[in-house]
Amino acid sequence: MTDTDLITDEPDEPVMKAPADLAAAMIARLDEKYDLIYVQYDDKLYDKQVDALVAGEWETFYGLLEDFESDSMYSGAKYEIEQLHQQVIADWSNQEPKADLSEVENFDAFVGTDEFDEVRFAMSDRDNGDWLRTLAGNAGRVLMRVTCISEDHSFAFREVTPEQVLDAVGFEHTEHNLKAVADGLAKCSPEHSVLMGYWVWGADVETFLDLHDGQDVEVTNPYLYLGNPFAGSGWIFEDPLHGTVRIKRDDLRTDKDAFGYSLNDVYGGLSPSSFPADMRPIPSTTDTTKEKA
Repeated sequence: MTDTDLITDEPDEPVMKAPADLAAAMIARLDEKYDLIYVQYDDKLYDKQVDALVAGEWETFYGLLEDFESDSMYSGAKYEIEQLHQQVIADWSNQEPKADLSEVENFDAFVGTDEFDEVRFAMSDRDNGDWLRTLAGNAGRVLMRVTCISEDHSFAFREVTPEQVLDAVGFEHTEHNLKAVADGLAKCSPEHSVLMGYWVWGADVETFLDLHDGQDVEVTNPYLYLGNPFAGSGWIFEDPLHGTVRIKRDDLRTDKDAFGYSLNDVYGGLSPSSFPADMRPIPSTTDTTKEKA
């Protein structure tokens, strides 16, 4: 028997794990759902975002959120992927002791690669966090101002009775309403000025996330502001009027976004909580869940 006749067992060659293997292993371990965007206690919608949300200007609204969403989604996904990386490397080390992990064990080197993005995109597709509602909730309440007496129908340089004002806004001549308007007119001085009319109330920002396009609202017991938005003058009635007004979705505006000087430009320091009113979405007759043909 010669040496060449001897059969020897050669040691197994180490299996090289590549970034593609790592990405595949991570994707196989993904959860069904993720909440990738972390909203801190002081994160909230800022004024321009609230203005766009209230007005139903969705393209502008989501455009203003794009950077926050993108940056936060990336950070959240990176954190989750790092946890997955640790799990996969640990399992390979235990279950495949001969595997060569030199190309995949450094997480920092994996970040930013095509394989990292593959995992990130797959994870982002599974995000179902309610971060937008949290941002809106953190924004609290917003002061609303919606026209109810236009410039063409304004009261200008003449005596005005409470009955005329109530007729103009479509509210009943109750004892409360007549007194509230009479008190307000005494401070507005219509005989010396131009008075347009605005409904004023405070509303939860989060409410507007649930309003569909074209869905009107009813506001019960709103406050009335009579004034001149061109000059920044006028008066907010101290007491709300008793009654309910229907307001079109397209007419909804924040005080800052409505035409002319805002009430806070005129008065300063007004809190939406000082003008409580009940705003209720009117059920839509259109099934908004169906895609347009």
